[in-house]
Amino acid sequence: DKKLEALKKEKARLQKENLKLRRQIRFLRMTLRRYQEALRKNQGVTLPQIIKRLRYTLESLLRELRRSGLKKILKKIERAIRARRRDKVSPVFPKARRYRHQAVPRKLTPQMKARIHLVKGYNAFNRKNYKEAIKEFSKVLQLTPKNATAYFYRGNSYLSLNQYGEAIQDYKKAIALNPSFSSAYYNIACAYARQNQKKKALEWLTKAIHHGFKDLEHMKKDPDLDSLRNEKEFKKLFQKQWK
Repeated sequence: DKKLEALKKEKARLQKENLKLRRQIRFLRMTLRRYQEALRKNQGVTLPQIIKRLRYTLESLLRELRRSGLKKILKKIERAIRARRRDKVSPVFPKARRYRHQAVPRKLTPQMKARIHLVKGYNAFNRKNYKEAIKEFSKVLQLTPKNATAYFYRGNSYLSLNQYGEAIQDYKKAIALNPSFSSAYYNIACAYARQNQKKKALEWLTKAIHHGFKDLEHMKKDPDLDSLRNEKEFKKLFQKQWK
């Protein structure tokens, strides 16, 4: 683009002029300071006329800098260059300039905020920071109350903290929103098994298998179900599924 190149050249030229003027001003200021220090110390230097001349030249240079308005001109050129860059649009997409502000939304929707807090909750849970995970999943539920996944993972966090009542409530809410949530049924069974409530644990375990829970290898090794391993019903249930 020829106009863009011309603007860049003009900007470079004005920057050089600006640097020259600034260097001259710095040099004059340094000399003024030296003469003033010499006069204060009474080293036999009496040069009031030279100081006046230096002051006059310094003031004249400052006036030139103000009159020329190099700073303002440079700012205008920078704005023009930025505008030219923004307006340069590929010929394949002639309407892209109209929609460039719509690429990133100005305000986050509740669903987007909920996703952010959900990811934060996952990360906190994986770091075993269960209290922080509960806070993040609670924020998700404030934004999206019908989020079964948030209820499930908040229940997992409560279960990890041995808060069985809160965990079971969250799992049941997840099931109410998604009746085929087999992992929620299974985790309720684990919560009851940890409390040594064997009948309820076996009842919810059968529900979990009925709703599609098929991870039998996990059931074999899961320490949460240790209180059920010697029960006949558990063995029968396990044998049926294993066959």
